[in-house]
Amino acid sequence: MIKYLYFALMSLFSLNITGQTANKTPENVVDNKIVNITEFGFLMGEENSSNNYGGGYPYPAGALASKSSYFADSYPPIYYGTQNLRSFTVQNFTGYKVNNRLTAGVTVGLDWYNYKIAPISLGIRSDLKPNKRVSPFLGLDFGYGFIINQKKLNKSDDNYTLKTNGGLMINPTIGYRVKVGNDGSTLNFNVGYRIQKSSTYQEWPKQVSKTKEERTFSRLSIRMGFGF
Repeated sequence: MIKYLYFALMSLFSLNITGQTANKTPENVVDNKIVNITEFGFLMGEENSSNNYGGGYPYPAGALASKSSYFADSYPPIYYGTQNLRSFTVQNFTGYKVNNRLTAGVTVGLDWYNYKIAPISLGIRSDLKPNKRVSPFLGLDFGYGFIINQKKLNKSDDNYTLKTNGGLMINPTIGYRVKVGNDGSTLNFNVGYRIQKSSTYQEWPKQVSKTKEERTFSRLSIRMGFGF
């Protein structure tokens, strides 16, 4: 009788330990290695421009400048007034889970400014409470923004040349992730600060005149999306 009672108690103890282990998810154990997050939102904030005048007769900064201005000589850059603007943004992050806290991958997006820019960047996402249904997370994207329809924006002939180029992009974020199913699907909300560089080069060969405008889009990013 004592022997049977001993085996019964050991069996219950084993089942209890097994159940507790199954309910816990160690940080170095990952069920779904691939993470995909799609987000939509707005970019709100400032646009700053500067223009270097390369000599010749004074010309306006051009249609793409924030504000038109004339130049008398080749002094240091003239800075245009800051504008407060709002634009639409969409992006997709595809990453590999290093562990339950850290995911590293690639982010591809599309941002609407005066012209469309498609940033491609390396990205990381870090859940601060990975085993909770609701977890704060940190994110960082760093890469380069490419101009969409660059051939249509650029112009070149004997009288005038216009070239528009993209530039570096960086976007740190902080937000919340909410698990909505047992399949790993989530809802995501985040805010961040996005900096996108670009430049516009203009030249009038016959007047021996040229300008180069450096632009910095500094925007508050607000996004919502879903992941799996």
